[in-house]
Amino acid sequence: MSEQRLPAALECGAAVGELIEQVEEGHADDPTSHQAGCPYCQLTLSRLAVSWRAGERLRMERVQPSSRLLAGVMPRIRSGLDDWRVELPGERGPTRVSVAVLTALAFWAATTVPGVRQVLRANPRGSDVRTEETRSGRTRVVSPNNLRIDLELSVDYGFSALLVADEVRRAIVDQVRDMTGLQVAAVDLAIVDVG
Repeated sequence: MSEQRLPAALECGAAVGELIEQVEEGHADDPTSHQAGCPYCQLTLSRLAVSWRAGERLRMERVQPSSRLLAGVMPRIRSGLDDWRVELPGERGPTRVSVAVLTALAFWAATTVPGVRQVLRANPRGSDVRTEETRSGRTRVVSPNNLRIDLELSVDYGFSALLVADEVRRAIVDQVRDMTGLQVAAVDLAIVDVG
């Protein structure tokens, strides 16, 4: 289904963008001499004004999320604030890979697998080694041993969930290894939806 768009100009030649600006500035009820006699401009101004008022009502509405929504969202936000890095020793000094990098690589790799409808959550985890104080706060430096990635995803209907899961695991392990040199010990998958 193609997306419907407003035309650049009406049949009478009036620019739709100018009519939108007129409504936005609160002058929908102040037609020009052309607009007063033009059925195209009158109808468009009327429809734009109705849509604009509906949008303004929504914008002014105070939204209060449910406690259930907050209970589901806040732990994920807090886990994103957990600042830890995996440290890789090297001849010229250690290289630290952020959890955000591992999360992004897991998301990217999983979405390239045919049959993956959506990646809902990726959460790398590992064994703590030590905590360091930095200017921005505390950082946990994690051992590269036993690095695991928890993943939630939905698969497309008609694909074998087991085959998709195997391909996702392979893609993540390969991607993380190729980009960072880290070996992922396991990718723990939860398939939570089919669509």
